[in-house]
Amino acid sequence: MTNAGIIQNWIRAYFSDQKLAEVYAFNEDRKMRFQHPCACILGVTFCINLHDDVRGCMQQPREHWNHYIDATSLPGAAEVERAYLSLGLVSFDWIARLRMRWILRSEMKRRERLRQVESERTGAEVTSTSETCASIEKAKAHR
Repeated sequence: MTNAGIIQNWIRAYFSDQKLAEVYAFNEDRKMRFQHPCACILGVTFCINLHDDVRGCMQQPREHWNHYIDATSLPGAAEVERAYLSLGLVSFDWIARLRMRWILRSEMKRRERLRQVESERTGAEVTSTSETCASIEKAKAHR
């Protein structure tokens, strides 16, 4: 499996639509970094308030201070960490961010297609990931 596929499987397993939109915005803000326990793929998995500064952990509820360590115990953690590191060739955060943008955006589109199919099948209206992303951007603008 490709590195992108490994990361996509991780995202599918552990990211809600809300988390996916938050991580997408975090990545777009150029805050995702590998070799940083709070801002890498494992660090963002359990983080409640995404941050790229270790001091940000202290702003989390105490039980979430170890969000990186907690994520390392999940099945596939070592594999996804290696895959994420290889996105930037181990030293270029900007390359990793560009590649993560593609991976995160493709997962958002995949989920939107699934929701569309489900909506057509059931006739129910469903909130899209784009709408969730837009509401996050709007909230960030008001901070």
